[in-house]
Amino acid sequence: MAAPRAIFAGLNKNEPNFTTNIGIKCWSVYSVLTDTYVQDIARSLVINTPNATTGQGASAVATNGQLCGSGPALQEAGGGPANSRIYGPAKNVGNAQNFVGDPAYYLLGQVNIDDYMTQGPNGIAGFEANNFSDAMGDGLYQYDMTGGGSQALTPGNVISDPDLYNVIIPSYLRLGAPTNETGRRVHYNVSVNSLNSLCLKLQSQTQFGRIQVGFGGLIGVGGSWNDELTASVWLSNGYGILKNGNLVFATE
Repeated sequence: MAAPRAIFAGLNKNEPNFTTNIGIKCWSVYSVLTDTYVQDIARSLVINTPNATTGQGASAVATNGQLCGSGPALQEAGGGPANSRIYGPAKNVGNAQNFVGDPAYYLLGQVNIDDYMTQGPNGIAGFEANNFSDAMGDGLYQYDMTGGGSQALTPGNVISDPDLYNVIIPSYLRLGAPTNETGRRVHYNVSVNSLNSLCLKLQSQTQFGRIQVGFGGLIGVGGSWNDELTASVWLSNGYGILKNGNLVFATE
């Protein structure tokens, strides 16, 4: 049985080299320097929702087969200015204030532990000796990159249950985190066939999960959607989902 995936989120000061680090892939990669959500098969998971190939709307963008986190860029290509920080997971980190400490990226992703433990960077198995932060080019920081103890050197665990989805978003003020501690990994658990209700609630309460602009058809998750359609839009907009602690509705 495959080991559960580990999850990570945070700001990074350097250029992560995903191509040499087996098992590390993201739902969202935001470049602070270019103010865009980066589309890169070497870094990003791929949406796998064959029964939900687009969002909903007259000019809905493609989802199935596209990269996770591609929604903002595809939305922009369709005529809307929707590929900058405020249209994806990085938007409310630090309560939407300018980033401090000159980070290069904000990342929300997962690690295939089975692959990483046997093929990790520099021939070192596991997460010992800070080799995960080395693999990422740096540790992953919360909004206040200068605060003591704010650097995550290893990814975190999720609850594994075959009847549960793990829904992953950044920490945020409305979830109880102070500004300087926002941007860390947070996951919620919800039963199968109830993914829509949780994503709608998170979208409403935190404004995570949607693009928030009136362009195209991939604005956010709609009501009474099934799990697969909900996941197609949630993943396209750059947010995470696992099931039983492993990939669901997405592939490496």
